[in-house]
Amino acid sequence: KTGDMDHHRVDRVGLLSPLEESSAEISRDSGIVSQSASSLSMSPSLDEAAEHGTPGRQNPEQDDEVLRHTALSYASYIRATAGDEILCLDKSLEEMLTRVDEFVGMLDMIRNDTSQIVNENLPQIQQKSDEMRQIYRRIDKLEAFVKMVGANVNAMEEQVTQAEGELGTLPGAFKKILRTMSVPGFLNKPTSPRRPAPHQRQEIPTVFKTDDYFTSKPEP
Repeated sequence: KTGDMDHHRVDRVGLLSPLEESSAEISRDSGIVSQSASSLSMSPSLDEAAEHGTPGRQNPEQDDEVLRHTALSYASYIRATAGDEILCLDKSLEEMLTRVDEFVGMLDMIRNDTSQIVNENLPQIQQKSDEMRQIYRRIDKLEAFVKMVGANVNAMEEQVTQAEGELGTLPGAFKKILRTMSVPGFLNKPTSPRRPAPHQRQEIPTVFKTDDYFTSKPEP
């Protein structure tokens, strides 16, 4: 189709007059000049764009610096170590092991004390409790003996007082002297108003024997 148009144009040019041909060449030349002028007018803007674009680009040295910094940053992640954390963990573990050893030692001491209490102290306590029971029985016997002695002494004292009243062993003047000297109360006891009959006989009170209550052999 393009070839037909060119052929048509050539045929048309051949049919034009010389005057038309000269006017067509002038118009064609003017179009070329205008196109070249427009291209020249556009070229400074391209140069300015190139000039303005040059400062926007980074310097190669700056690019190398950025790359080096980035590489060092990523390398720090690769070379990262946990030395401080490991030391702190080791210290904590050592302290914990020390506490565990102390606790185990305390448990051993408690276990030894417990075994000593069970094996030694408890039998000794049992033995001492048996001995204390014997002492309690002796104390009970001693209390009964003290009561018996007190009753015997009271009976003897009454008989002595009665005998003094009947026989008048101490003269009256001697009793007055003893009363003024604040002698014990057995001299101040009133005499019994009852006098026995002449045919009444004084009976000797029964006196206890300590050998009957205190034996030389130890009790079992």
